[in-house]
Amino acid sequence: RVLAYSPYPAAYLQGLAPSHPAYRALKEELAALSADKPSNAEPFPEGKRVRIGQKDVRVLLLRERLSKEGFLSALENDVADDKIIVLDKTLAKALKRYQDAKGIAQTSNLAPANVKALNGPDVTEQRDKLISSMERVRWLPKDLGQRHVMVNQASYRVNVLDQGKLVWASNVIVGKPLTQTSVFSDTFET
Repeated sequence: RVLAYSPYPAAYLQGLAPSHPAYRALKEELAALSADKPSNAEPFPEGKRVRIGQKDVRVLLLRERLSKEGFLSALENDVADDKIIVLDKTLAKALKRYQDAKGIAQTSNLAPANVKALNGPDVTEQRDKLISSMERVRWLPKDLGQRHVMVNQASYRVNVLDQGKLVWASNVIVGKPLTQTSVFSDTFET
């Protein structure tokens, strides 16, 4: 009824959105993610693990990708034609630098974790996570009060905020799939 009789329905609907800063931040991130154009890079093909000294046609693609991203210099990439598909020690060192930069275990092998990193993040999965997080924030009370405690289970942190400023933070232990941490909001009486 309020919407039907409102002279400014768009403003009324915008006023229903949560005013929590986390909601705004998630909404901005979702907009930025949606605005990003997908890259024209070909997906890196999956396959078996390739160790130093082994041959695989994907090694040629790996050389090109690491060169393009600056992990393999032109001098390091200058190899004989018959060795172009061999994972040599020089390429393994460049791969190790790439693994270090991406936070992957530094094995010097072409492994599934590398392929996942080379293909980049799954935009659909990121979008779904953002929307899910926005929905969780939407169900928070509209007014959290001047002082409140917020537990972020995903980051294992508890924050105590007073008038929007962080006054205390700590690590917390959260449940497991079989013994999940309860999700609730309540008011402290004492």
